[in-house]
Amino acid sequence: MSKKIEALVTRGHHIRAQMKDLKDELAGIEHSLIDAGGGEDADGRKATVIESAPSIAVPENIDDAQGIAGEHFGKLFEKVVTYKPVKSFREVAGALLTKAKAGRIISLCEKPKAPWIKWS
Repeated sequence: MSKKIEALVTRGHHIRAQMKDLKDELAGIEHSLIDAGGGEDADGRKATVIESAPSIAVPENIDDAQGIAGEHFGKLFEKVVTYKPVKSFREVAGALLTKAKAGRIISLCEKPKAPWIKWS
């Protein structure tokens, strides 16, 4: 391996460690500022606490919501049907379909992914 690549790996590891430390420090700072209700520094830069409304989600027991809403349930919730590929999609497609059809459906369903680095 070239010295340039070794230097990049070393520097990458150092940056990742610094980012983790800074992320942890920032989380602590934000926690303290939330407890304090926000604040301002000597240069006039502000940290404002934003109170968000709780998000709306489908309850675990949809029947409870249906019982409360009654005839208006359909106006409060929309029914959504989704499909997702099964685990081992490529293998299952190969076992169920002809080689040509398996190749076509796999190609249709694949989405390109950018390469990434696994740091270890």
